Amino acid sequence: MLICLGVLLGQATDKLSVAQDRTNELHDKSRWNADQNQNNTNLKQLIDQLFVEKATPFGVKIQNQPFTGSYRGNHFQLTGALQGKKVKIERNNRGASLVIDNELRDLNVLPYALFTPSEHASILKDQISQLQPVALVSRDEAGLRGYSVSLQPEKVKDLLREWLGPSFPVENELVQIQQSTTINYQMWYDDERKQLKRMVVLLQLKNQKGDRSDQLIFNF
Repeated sequence: MLICLGVLLGQATDKLSVAQDRTNELHDKSRWNADQNQNNTNLKQLIDQLFVEKATPFGVKIQNQPFTGSYRGNHFQLTGALQGKKVKIERNNRGASLVIDNELRDLNVLPYALFTPSEHASILKDQISQLQPVALVSRDEAGLRGYSVSLQPEKVKDLLREWLGPSFPVENELVQIQQSTTINYQMWYDDERKQLKRMVVLLQLKNQKGDRSDQLIFNF
Protein backbone atom coordinates (compact mmCIF):
# COMPACT_ATOMS: atom_id res chain seq x y z
CA MET A 1 0.00 0.00 0.00
CA LEU A 2 1.19 3.51 -0.76
CA ILE A 3 1.86 5.90 2.12
CA CYS A 4 2.40 9.54 1.07
CA LEU A 5 2.68 12.90 2.85
CA GLY A 6 1.84 16.06 0.94
CA VAL A 7 -0.85 18.49 0.03
CA LEU A 8 -4.51 17.68 0.56
CA LEU A 9 -4.91 16.65 -3.07
CA GLY A 10 -2.01 14.25 -2.72
CA GLN A 11 -3.47 12.86 0.49
CA ALA A 12 -6.86 12.35 -1.17
CA THR A 13 -5.21 10.57 -4.10
CA ASP A 14 -3.21 8.40 -1.75
CA LYS A 15 -6.32 7.48 0.24
CA LEU A 16 -7.98 6.39 -2.97
CA SER A 17 -4.94 4.33 -3.90
CA VAL A 18 -4.92 2.72 -0.48
CA ALA A 19 -8.61 1.84 -0.73
CA GLN A 20 -8.08 0.31 -4.17
CA ASP A 21 -5.12 -1.71 -2.93
CA ARG A 22 -7.15 -3.02 -0.02
CA THR A 23 -9.96 -4.02 -2.36
CA ASN A 24 -7.51 -5.87 -4.59
CA GLU A 25 -5.95 -7.52 -1.57
CA LEU A 26 -9.32 -8.72 -0.31
CA HIS A 27 -10.23 -9.93 -3.79
CA ASP A 28 -6.99 -11.84 -4.15
CA LYS A 29 -7.38 -13.35 -0.67
CA SER A 30 -10.96 -14.33 -1.41
CA ARG A 31 -9.88 -15.98 -4.66
CA TRP A 32 -7.03 -17.75 -2.83
CA ASN A 33 -9.49 -19.04 -0.23
CA ALA A 34 -11.81 -20.24 -2.99
CA ASP A 35 -8.89 -22.06 -4.62
CA GLN A 36 -7.93 -23.60 -1.29
CA ASN A 37 -11.49 -24.78 -0.70
CA GLN A 38 -11.51 -26.39 -4.14
CA ASN A 39 -8.09 -27.92 -3.51
CA ASN A 40 -9.32 -29.40 -0.23
CA THR A 41 -12.37 -30.84 -2.00
CA ASN A 42 -10.22 -32.32 -4.76
CA LEU A 43 -7.76 -33.72 -2.23
CA LYS A 44 -10.53 -35.37 -0.24
CA GLN A 45 -11.84 -37.04 -3.40
CA LEU A 46 -8.38 -38.45 -4.09
CA ILE A 47 -8.03 -39.66 -0.50
CA ASP A 48 -11.41 -41.40 -0.67
CA GLN A 49 -10.18 -43.45 -3.63
CA LEU A 50 -7.76 -45.24 -1.28
CA PHE A 51 -10.53 -46.75 0.84
CA VAL A 52 -11.31 -50.02 -0.91
CA GLU A 53 -13.67 -52.89 -0.07
CA LYS A 54 -11.83 -55.57 -2.01
CA ALA A 55 -8.21 -56.54 -2.62
CA THR A 56 -6.78 -53.83 -4.87
CA PRO A 57 -3.51 -54.00 -6.83
CA PHE A 58 -0.75 -51.55 -5.95
CA GLY A 59 3.00 -51.25 -6.07
CA VAL A 60 5.69 -49.82 -3.80
CA LYS A 61 9.27 -48.77 -4.44
CA ILE A 62 11.68 -49.87 -1.70
CA GLN A 63 15.32 -48.84 -2.17
CA ASN A 64 14.35 -48.04 -5.77
CA GLN A 65 13.27 -51.65 -6.30
CA PRO A 66 9.65 -52.22 -7.38
CA PHE A 67 7.36 -54.50 -5.36
CA THR A 68 3.86 -55.42 -6.46
CA GLY A 69 0.88 -56.88 -4.67
CA SER A 70 -2.51 -55.94 -3.29
CA TYR A 71 -4.05 -54.35 -0.21
CA ARG A 72 -7.36 -54.13 1.57
CA GLY A 73 -7.86 -52.21 4.80
CA ASN A 74 -4.79 -52.83 6.98
CA HIS A 75 -3.83 -56.05 5.17
CA PHE A 76 -1.38 -56.26 2.28
CA GLN A 77 1.03 -58.56 0.49
CA LEU A 78 3.97 -57.54 -1.69
CA THR A 79 6.51 -59.53 -3.67
CA GLY A 80 9.69 -58.46 -5.40
CA ALA A 81 13.47 -58.85 -5.36
CA LEU A 82 16.34 -57.22 -3.50
CA GLN A 83 19.96 -57.94 -4.38
CA GLY A 84 18.89 -60.91 -6.45
CA LYS A 85 16.83 -62.51 -3.68
CA LYS A 86 13.10 -63.15 -3.74
CA VAL A 87 11.31 -61.07 -1.14
CA LYS A 88 7.77 -61.28 0.21
CA ILE A 89 6.33 -58.84 2.72
CA GLU A 90 2.93 -59.50 4.20
CA ARG A 91 0.63 -58.12 6.86
CA ASN A 92 -2.52 -59.87 8.03
CA ASN A 93 -4.37 -60.79 11.21
CA ARG A 94 -1.26 -62.59 12.49
CA GLY A 95 0.93 -59.51 12.08
CA ALA A 96 3.65 -58.50 9.62
CA SER A 97 6.25 -60.85 8.15
CA LEU A 98 9.25 -60.76 5.86
CA VAL A 99 10.34 -63.81 3.83
CA ILE A 100 13.59 -63.78 1.83
CA ASP A 101 14.26 -66.77 -0.42
CA ASN A 102 11.64 -68.77 1.52
CA GLU A 103 13.31 -67.98 4.87
CA LEU A 104 11.42 -66.03 7.52
CA ARG A 105 13.41 -62.97 8.66
CA ASP A 106 13.03 -60.27 11.29
CA LEU A 107 11.19 -57.22 10.00
CA ASN A 108 12.79 -54.19 11.63
CA VAL A 109 11.11 -51.10 10.21
CA LEU A 110 9.12 -48.19 11.56
CA PRO A 111 5.41 -49.03 11.54
CA TYR A 112 4.65 -46.28 9.02
CA ALA A 113 6.53 -48.32 6.42
CA LEU A 114 3.96 -51.09 6.92
CA PHE A 115 0.92 -48.82 6.65
CA THR A 116 -1.36 -49.66 3.77
CA PRO A 117 -2.63 -46.91 1.45
CA SER A 118 -5.93 -47.02 3.37
CA GLU A 119 -4.14 -46.30 6.65
CA HIS A 120 -2.22 -43.40 5.15
CA ALA A 121 -5.54 -42.17 3.76
CA SER A 122 -7.05 -42.29 7.26
CA ILE A 123 -4.25 -40.07 8.56
CA LEU A 124 -4.89 -37.53 5.82
CA LYS A 125 -8.66 -37.65 6.16
CA ASP A 126 -8.46 -36.99 9.91
CA GLN A 127 -6.31 -33.93 9.16
CA ILE A 128 -8.15 -32.66 6.07
CA SER A 129 -9.48 -29.46 7.70
CA GLN A 130 -5.96 -28.48 8.81
CA LEU A 131 -4.11 -29.31 5.61
CA GLN A 132 -3.09 -26.64 3.12
CA PRO A 133 -2.71 -28.38 -0.25
CA VAL A 134 -0.19 -26.98 -2.69
CA ALA A 135 -1.04 -27.73 -6.33
CA LEU A 136 1.64 -29.57 -8.34
CA VAL A 137 2.19 -30.18 -12.04
CA SER A 138 4.52 -32.93 -13.23
CA ARG A 139 7.40 -31.86 -15.45
CA ASP A 140 8.04 -35.41 -16.60
CA GLU A 141 4.59 -36.92 -17.16
CA ALA A 142 2.05 -35.11 -19.32
CA GLY A 143 -1.40 -34.80 -17.78
CA LEU A 144 -0.19 -35.66 -14.28
CA ARG A 145 -1.10 -33.22 -11.55
CA GLY A 146 -1.01 -33.43 -7.80
CA TYR A 147 -1.18 -31.92 -4.35
CA SER A 148 1.49 -31.67 -1.68
CA VAL A 149 0.54 -31.50 2.00
CA SER A 150 2.52 -31.60 5.23
CA LEU A 151 1.07 -32.92 8.46
CA GLN A 152 0.63 -30.53 11.37
CA PRO A 153 3.38 -30.70 14.05
CA GLU A 154 1.02 -32.10 16.70
CA LYS A 155 -0.02 -34.91 14.36
CA VAL A 156 3.65 -35.67 13.64
CA LYS A 157 4.24 -35.88 17.39
CA ASP A 158 1.29 -38.24 17.87
CA LEU A 159 2.50 -40.50 15.07
CA LEU A 160 6.07 -40.55 16.40
CA ARG A 161 4.77 -41.48 19.84
CA GLU A 162 2.79 -44.33 18.26
CA TRP A 163 5.63 -45.51 16.03
CA LEU A 164 8.48 -45.26 18.51
CA GLY A 165 6.53 -46.61 21.48
CA PRO A 166 8.73 -47.32 24.51
CA SER A 167 11.88 -46.50 22.54
CA PHE A 168 11.51 -42.83 23.49
CA PRO A 169 9.66 -42.68 26.82
CA VAL A 170 10.96 -39.21 27.74
CA GLU A 171 8.54 -36.54 26.55
CA ASN A 172 11.13 -33.79 25.98
CA GLU A 173 13.15 -36.13 23.74
CA LEU A 174 10.02 -36.84 21.73
CA VAL A 175 9.34 -33.11 21.41
CA GLN A 176 12.87 -32.54 20.12
CA ILE A 177 12.45 -35.24 17.50
CA GLN A 178 9.03 -33.92 16.52
CA GLN A 179 10.39 -30.40 16.05
CA SER A 180 13.00 -31.66 13.59
CA THR A 181 10.72 -34.09 11.74
CA THR A 182 8.36 -33.41 8.85
CA ILE A 183 5.97 -35.80 7.13
CA ASN A 184 4.89 -34.79 3.65
CA TYR A 185 2.45 -36.44 1.27
CA GLN A 186 2.19 -35.98 -2.48
CA MET A 187 -0.96 -37.18 -4.20
CA TRP A 188 -0.54 -37.43 -7.99
CA TYR A 189 -3.52 -37.98 -10.29
CA ASP A 190 -4.47 -38.22 -13.94
CA ASP A 191 -5.92 -34.79 -14.75
CA GLU A 192 -8.30 -36.11 -17.40
CA ARG A 193 -9.81 -38.98 -15.42
CA LYS A 194 -9.22 -37.51 -11.92
CA GLN A 195 -7.85 -40.91 -10.95
CA LEU A 196 -5.17 -41.24 -8.29
CA LYS A 197 -1.99 -42.65 -9.82
CA ARG A 198 0.69 -42.24 -7.16
CA MET A 199 1.14 -41.38 -3.50
CA VAL A 200 4.56 -40.35 -2.17
CA VAL A 201 5.22 -40.34 1.58
CA LEU A 202 8.34 -38.42 2.60
CA LEU A 203 9.66 -38.47 6.16
CA GLN A 204 12.50 -36.03 6.82
CA LEU A 205 14.61 -35.66 9.95
CA LYS A 206 16.96 -32.70 10.43
CA ASN A 207 19.48 -32.67 13.28
CA GLN A 208 23.08 -31.78 14.09
CA LYS A 209 24.31 -34.98 12.48
CA GLY A 210 22.79 -33.97 9.16
CA ASP A 211 19.56 -34.46 7.25
CA ARG A 212 18.04 -37.88 6.81
CA SER A 213 15.03 -38.82 4.75
CA ASP A 214 12.95 -41.87 3.96
CA GLN A 215 10.51 -42.16 1.11
CA LEU A 216 7.72 -44.52 0.12
CA ILE A 217 6.23 -44.42 -3.36
CA PHE A 218 2.85 -46.10 -3.89
CA ASN A 219 1.68 -46.65 -7.47
CA PHE A 220 -1.93 -47.48 -8.37
